[in-house]
Amino acid sequence: MKRLIKILLGVMRYLVIWIILLIALRFVNRIFNVQWLEDYGKGLCFIITSIVSGVMFDGLGLKDMFIRIRIKDLIYFLIGALIVFLNYEVLNLYFSKSIKSNIISGNAVYYSYRAMFFGWLILGISEEILFRGYLFGVFHKITNNKNAIIIASFLFSIMHIINPEYNLIIDFLYAFAIGIGLSIMCIKTKSIWFAVGYHAVFNYSVDILEENMLLLFNSTVIVTLLIACLLVCKLKQSESVRT
Repeated sequence: MKRLIKILLGVMRYLVIWIILLIALRFVNRIFNVQWLEDYGKGLCFIITSIVSGVMFDGLGLKDMFIRIRIKDLIYFLIGALIVFLNYEVLNLYFSKSIKSNIISGNAVYYSYRAMFFGWLILGISEEILFRGYLFGVFHKITNNKNAIIIASFLFSIMHIINPEYNLIIDFLYAFAIGIGLSIMCIKTKSIWFAVGYHAVFNYSVDILEENMLLLFNSTVIVTLLIACLLVCKLKQSESVRT
């Protein structure tokens, strides 16, 4: 009972911090009229709130949330992005009408770069720091790796099926499987950046693919993610044996 009350208080504290930051950001935006704050403000508030809550109130270090900035983290980011990008390109190669026509008829190059490096990147960072970083870290303190992965992935799935455009059962299972895979990658690489790269390009791809391609795309990216998890687990196991 005490643990449940503590969790509920933590959720309320998180929301209060997020709302305060969002109000402050909108106040600043009214004064300076900065467009990118309007576009990406919610995501930035999630990033800041997760880090502040973890470090100041929950006793988590940045390393506990897999937040590091090293050369190898850039490599992890690129590998995660590449895995999804290759799935997207294969579908685009074999199915000529896989991309939404309204995207092709517009400025596709501008749309792609803007989406990848700003909107989808901010969203990827904010969700990964929240679920794979902050929430995993919090639950890992009171339980073990396995339970923390399951709980954080379950919450990640719940957040995604709230969207009325999503299929309740199928999208829950997709999000849960992706959450499990990305959590494993964070633990094994001790970095959140593989998950961020994967998540950013996944969001970008889902947004521009035709709806009839999404079932196949989601299935292939999940399979390749799980294969990547197996390979990384084998690699880490081999390294531990050698040492």
